[in-house]
Amino acid sequence: MSNSVGQRAFQNARLRKRQEADVLPLLGNALQLQKKGLLPEARAAYRQLLQLAPNQFIALHMLGVLESDAKNHQQAEILLSRAVAADPRSAEAHMSLGVALNGLRRHDEACESHRRALALRPNYALALSNLGNASAALELYQEAIESYDKVLSIKPASPEALNNRGFALQGLLRPAEALACIDQALLLKPDYADALTNRGRALHALGRYSQALESLERAVAVQPDHADAQLNKSLLLLLLGKLDAGFALYEWRWKASGAPAEPQSTKPLWLGQEDVAGKRLLLHSEQGFGDTIQFSRYATALASAGATVILDVPRELKGLLRTVEGATEVVAKGDQPLHYDLHCPLLSVPFACKTVLETIPSATPYLKAEDEWLAKWSAKLGVTRQMRIGLAWSGSALHRNDINRSIPLAALSTLFSLPIDWICLQNEIRDADRAALLRLPTLRHFEEEIEDFSDAAALAELCDLVISVDTAVAHLAGALGRPLWLLLPFAPDWRWMIEREDSPWYPTARLFRQPADADWTRVVDRVRRELEALLNARHST
Repeated sequence: MSNSVGQRAFQNARLRKRQEADVLPLLGNALQLQKKGLLPEARAAYRQLLQLAPNQFIALHMLGVLESDAKNHQQAEILLSRAVAADPRSAEAHMSLGVALNGLRRHDEACESHRRALALRPNYALALSNLGNASAALELYQEAIESYDKVLSIKPASPEALNNRGFALQGLLRPAEALACIDQALLLKPDYADALTNRGRALHALGRYSQALESLERAVAVQPDHADAQLNKSLLLLLLGKLDAGFALYEWRWKASGAPAEPQSTKPLWLGQEDVAGKRLLLHSEQGFGDTIQFSRYATALASAGATVILDVPRELKGLLRTVEGATEVVAKGDQPLHYDLHCPLLSVPFACKTVLETIPSATPYLKAEDEWLAKWSAKLGVTRQMRIGLAWSGSALHRNDINRSIPLAALSTLFSLPIDWICLQNEIRDADRAALLRLPTLRHFEEEIEDFSDAAALAELCDLVISVDTAVAHLAGALGRPLWLLLPFAPDWRWMIEREDSPWYPTARLFRQPADADWTRVVDRVRRELEALLNARHST
């Protein structure tokens, strides 16, 4: 060994020894601060320690966990990735990294981290529980239940595992089983706000609305800042027609689980606190096509109040929504921002306008198909002496409630023997429906030719009646003022309320509700009978 190499080794050894002498007291101090609940001080101590020893595993892990607990998931992921690199055999570090990744909504990666933790420690209950949470976030509910069942085999009296298992059962549309599971969790932990919230959701799905509201109010009493409880309470109040209280609580949606990022703007948010007369007001869409169509109606009322209204909407709706009276400008999302004074998300507008049942701006039509598209589709459809009915049986497969609201095309087969000119109004045909579509020559479809909602609006305008599940086509037909028969699941979306066959949002709509969960058969039978009566009346006339 040369003198220079030996000298460097000696110096490195002295440096490590000095670092250890400096690091160990700092580490002990940081751990004590964390134990006492002095978390900002503990974070500062861990950061100081890492300046001296950048790869100190315990400091990386503990600081990563603290950042994750503080919802600083990006910083937590960086620290915990370094912790895993410093000690790849630490099951705890892999599990903690998975939690941070789940917070970043990188659920696939979170699952992998938890699986690595379980490979190192197979009966690690916390990793199993978090693997279940990540699987549930991916809507892999059966896999989530398997993880929770393993937790319960290790810790049978875990209220968290029981509650999470109940949540996953709801994802599989098994609300009665979910309720039983959640009730077990609440026997162990009566003031468990998460479980009270999930219990409210399960009771809501079962149509037990007063009990659902009671459970959600208990959750809010236990934890007033529980965003999921507040949001679910708002949806239930809206469903029950209590729009003023419901829309006020709906502002919690920005803080709830899986919430989209709240729209950012340098301009003030308008929620009704000031007069809009003389102001340029930007209304921006935030959710689906149907929501945008439904709430674009407020442009008319706000323009009447003196505002210059600008609609910021998905590109597929830009052409159609130019026909909304009162919308001075309509821009597609992603286009160059316009000058405006105030902004408001579209689903906050009813709250800002203090909407109640009696003041819903219900006048229709507030949209119209433009002459150019009407001429195009009129020529394509041709003339018929039959009744012409537009049909939409499924919405977006990505919708979180799709399994509940869409109908397999084959389930409607009894309708197509009627002497009707059937027109498909959707441009998304699922693989499972294609075989049924080939066997239905009376159902005409134009999926390659419907480019945006201007085409769909013209097609709907040329129909005598539109029959649709709860998707954007239903809102389109209602906004156009076309006769609409809407097919609804047993537990409907809030806007259709309960125990009524009409809609205060769309005067031309008639609601056909499932009499029991998942029972589309009786809905379709009723629709067929009503169509036969309609055809007979038309024939007599």
